[in-house]
Amino acid sequence: MFQWTTFGKIKYNNVVYSCDIIVHTDGTAEKRDYSIPDSIYGTSHKIGPEELSRIIDDDTKIFILGTGQYGIAHLTDEGRKMLKEMKIKVEEIKTPDAIKRYNELMSKKRKPKVTALMHVTC
Repeated sequence: MFQWTTFGKIKYNNVVYSCDIIVHTDGTAEKRDYSIPDSIYGTSHKIGPEELSRIIDDDTKIFILGTGQYGIAHLTDEGRKMLKEMKIKVEEIKTPDAIKRYNELMSKKRKPKVTALMHVTC
């Protein structure tokens, strides 16, 4: 579960990260690899199919994108289309609200299979 987020940081399962993180359907977290969006788009604010294909777990039913403290990060049209074709529900919301939504989903008796990418800056 997420404990908190502030500009440039996020706390998940009692570990503080100073970077974007990906949370997989099994609850494990990893630091986001910025090289993919940076090499394609020149920014980490765009999340496209190339990156999604590496982070979306096979059993994902919901993808939560924490768009940052101010909501700057976003899915590309191609990324959104890919997730729609995979029948994955997408929730793009500012990171402070995204962590609340993730925690809400994970507190359910029947936890849905959620993959989340939390952008921690803008």
